Amino acid sequence: MRKRHLRGTGLGRELTAAGIERIRAQFSGAFIRISAQAYLQKFYESFGFVRVSDEYPEVDIPHIEMLLK
Repeated sequence: MRKRHLRGTGLGRELTAAGIERIRAQFSGAFIRISAQAYLQKFYESFGFVRVSDEYPEVDIPHIEMLLK
């Protein structure tokens, strides 16, 4: 179920920040690698992620690999 009424509320930013914080707490010094939908590249870059791959399809949606050191 899509929750369109939650778009623009900052919830995605809050959840992403909390996830990064939790990973860093449990795996100090570990890099975080994600498969991101290509249109969200700037969103993830705002957290410090860097694009590390060419675009590729995943379930017919353009994706990219991103890395947070």
